[in-house]
Amino acid sequence: MESVQISAQVRDTKKKSASRALRREGKIPGIVYGPDIEPIAISVKEKDLLGLLKRKGGKGVLIELSVEADASTESRRCLLKEIQWEPIKGKPIHVDLYAISRAHEIGMDIPINFVNTPLGVTKGGIFEPVLRELKVHCLLENMIDRIDIDVSPLDIGDSLHVKDLNLPAGIKVKLLEDEVVATVLPPSGEGESEGSGPTGPDAG
Repeated sequence: MESVQISAQVRDTKKKSASRALRREGKIPGIVYGPDIEPIAISVKEKDLLGLLKRKGGKGVLIELSVEADASTESRRCLLKEIQWEPIKGKPIHVDLYAISRAHEIGMDIPINFVNTPLGVTKGGIFEPVLRELKVHCLLENMIDRIDIDVSPLDIGDSLHVKDLNLPAGIKVKLLEDEVVATVLPPSGEGESEGSGPTGPDAG
């Protein structure tokens, strides 16, 4: 998986004004939590957080977090779970990070990469991707950056479903087996009026 290194400091939660003071210093208050640790109140540099968001919006990016407390530093592997935003200025005001446990599965949205040209497209059909990501659960050691799906066998009128996917070992999809991943529609105006074709798994 793609990873990025970020430093954090344990923050004081006793003073109500502490969070505002941190933001004036260009830092964002946050929390690190997970199945194997007690929640840790932290702060991270705003520029580091915004830099993380430039990488696929922060989704699917493994964070190598160095947490500094007094004279010690502790490393945690984390995922970005949530960012709270100031509604007027649109600046981040709080961040939640999930500390990954090697003994527990994690939930992720893995990007789908459609590979090759569908057979139906060579006949004039229109390729219609329905899902752009797959919701999966797996251990960290089994996590991948993306899933490549060969759509070359799809003819006009064919659909690819979740149950048709050949996924790496250890990865479980949290979607219905019959959910449509992609389809090839007839040429525009053939079989049904233009614009009336399916646009998603709930179409029809």
